[in-house]
Amino acid sequence: MPFSRLFLFLLIIFSITVKAQNDTIIVYEEEIIHDTVYVEEKKELTTEKQMIKEEKKWNFSGNAFAGIKKNEFFKDFSDKAQLGYGFGIEVQRYFFFPNFSFSTGLQYHLWNSTFDLDGNKDDTILNGFYFTEKDEPLLFQKFNNRHSEWVAIFKVKYDWKKITPFVGFSLNKTSYKMQFLAPENDVLSQLADFKSQNVSIGSTFGLEYRIVPKIKLFAEVQTHTLDKLQLKNKEFNFNILTNEKGFTEYSYLFGIGYVFLKSCKIFFMQIF
Repeated sequence: MPFSRLFLFLLIIFSITVKAQNDTIIVYEEEIIHDTVYVEEKKELTTEKQMIKEEKKWNFSGNAFAGIKKNEFFKDFSDKAQLGYGFGIEVQRYFFFPNFSFSTGLQYHLWNSTFDLDGNKDDTILNGFYFTEKDEPLLFQKFNNRHSEWVAIFKVKYDWKKITPFVGFSLNKTSYKMQFLAPENDVLSQLADFKSQNVSIGSTFGLEYRIVPKIKLFAEVQTHTLDKLQLKNKEFNFNILTNEKGFTEYSYLFGIGYVFLKSCKIFFMQIF
């Protein structure tokens, strides 16, 4: 009996001890790591090709040049080539293909003299009398080949890397001056200046080399043929040096040009 009470007592103590024990709770901790990400803004580098491509629609340029000129007829008076210089403007438009363009421009040339003919001192092929359209007599006096020239040019160009070959045609207005004795009161006593008014169609070809996007060097050959020299002043009008084959002039030019890309782009946006 005492043993039964002892067993019961131990059983009660064990039950209380088991109930009093705490349950083990395992907590899984989540660790979140935040990385710092730097987003760098993409920068577009403007290269030479990109800049040319953006501005390639319309180009406006000015140029200056020097060169030499030869005339088949004047070689009878002098074998020397004429030296000259000039300046011009040009408008260029790209079309159809990125490398093809059409340009038009205007040039002014001034050429020096390689000879001076004096009808009173020299025996030249120009000496003698000439007659106007009204059959009025004129006596040759003086002539030199110093002259000015206006040239309207139309070109087709092709860009290949930094080189641009071109070909085209031109309209040339060449101005020569001669002196004659003209009649005054039916007497040859008036010294009169006559200027030529000659317009001819010619051709041109050459090459441009772009140093930087806005600066270029160029070499150009121009040729045109005069069939006659038509001389005029306020009172008289006549033709001289008429030739069925014509007189061909060759101009060899070397120059530098500056391209106003941005100015031209704004200018044409306002117009068109």
